[in-house]
Amino acid sequence: MARELILIVEDNEKNRKLVRDVLQVTGYQTLETETAEEGLNLALEKSPALILMDIQLPGMDGITALKQLRADPITKTIPVIAITASAMTYNRQTMLAEGFDGFQSKPISVKDFLEEVRRVLDIHQVRGRFDKAFSFWWLPEAQNADRHRVIGVIFEFSLSTPKRNFLSLKRVLAPPSGRGTMEK
Repeated sequence: MARELILIVEDNEKNRKLVRDVLQVTGYQTLETETAEEGLNLALEKSPALILMDIQLPGMDGITALKQLRADPITKTIPVIAITASAMTYNRQTMLAEGFDGFQSKPISVKDFLEEVRRVLDIHQVRGRFDKAFSFWWLPEAQNADRHRVIGVIFEFSLSTPKRNFLSLKRVLAPPSGRGTMEK
């Protein structure tokens, strides 16, 4: 069964092979590149469901590549997981603050790696559903029946999602900046 397409941006051949093999055995489709520049081009051409981005790459680094992805309207919503050999706690916080959607340290733990990939993909999918459903939420003309449909989507998600993922949706449910609060 073919699943989501994941772009791997990793300059180390052994790390790239390990990540590719783990993902493909699990049913994901993969694309690979060794440089951030080529990764940006592949992201534009192929629109992957997820990008796994090494931080220390030859030429452009992963953080700069992420900023370029976020600046482009075509790639700005693609979730990106930072992958780095530096596993100190402050690096995880720094990477998330830079705008990455997830973080994995090297060497990877296969179980933790796959859980993080699935978590980020699930959150991205739900965020897309919520963005679509909530696009009208704060508008005065929004009807209560429409709001009830959205609440049904949230309830359905809460029944099928582990608690930690549901709790991480807190930022998805925040009103978009520049919009008022919900009208009764």
